[in-house]
Amino acid sequence: MRSLQVIAVSIALAPLVQAAPQPESLVRDLRAMYPETELDNAGLRVVKPGTVLVVQANGVMANPLKSGPFTNTFAGGQFVRTETRSEKAARFGINVPQKRPVDRPIATGAKVYLLKTEFSSDAIDFTVQTCGDCDPKTVDPGNEPYRAKVVFKFVRGALAETDAKHVRQTIEQVFTFANPPVETAPPLPPVQAPPPPPVQAPAPPQPQPEQFAPITAPAPAPPVPATPLPAEPAPKVLKLGMTTKQVKDSFGEPASIVDLGSKVIYVYKDKKVTFVNGKVSDVDVK
Repeated sequence: MRSLQVIAVSIALAPLVQAAPQPESLVRDLRAMYPETELDNAGLRVVKPGTVLVVQANGVMANPLKSGPFTNTFAGGQFVRTETRSEKAARFGINVPQKRPVDRPIATGAKVYLLKTEFSSDAIDFTVQTCGDCDPKTVDPGNEPYRAKVVFKFVRGALAETDAKHVRQTIEQVFTFANPPVETAPPLPPVQAPPPPPVQAPAPPQPQPEQFAPITAPAPAPPVPATPLPAEPAPKVLKLGMTTKQVKDSFGEPASIVDLGSKVIYVYKDKKVTFVNGKVSDVDVK
């Protein structure tokens, strides 16, 4: 009885140690940036159009529509494998009959509907569904819908200190917009015409001085054209998501390359550039 009381107290105190929710401004900006698509009860026809995304990374696993979404965890620029139910049971010596796998990977370049966005203290979840042609006006009869949930994990407390623009950089390692939203600049204030100058009365005629022939000065020498200064080269930009080719085009061949399979490191004189699946995921400046 005493051990049961300790468990009950632990459960009662658990909500008191939960992390603080994300800022309302970040949630509001991300929902505006990524509006959700609403489908009918069958999950086939679009009722309310929303965001259409394109898969950029290998390893997004999905389940058939009736099996529920497959949960993928994305952290540190790569997917983290999730332990299956049978693997968890095996750790406790429980034998669970193996079922025929129904999940499959979503190919890179495939389009998906964004159905749901969920927020927690240190993660943002996207639930998506494959859509074939992704035309909200019609149903693609050749597409078998599959669903996936991608959990974007962030460093603890980072979401409370960042904004939607930086969160989007992480999301775009897995999903980009099929049709990027157009960012419009705020309208300029109307330009007011200057007031007309005041009307002045004509000045009375003045007596004209005696006219003399003008003295002609020698023609000035033609100006020597100035030698234009050489244009300064544009600064080189290194950002997340760049490919190995883009980095080489900007910074040249690295001094050395560390190949770890899906993770590759380019070592330059003043920095180290880390690639995951062929795209920049981290930069270490010396």
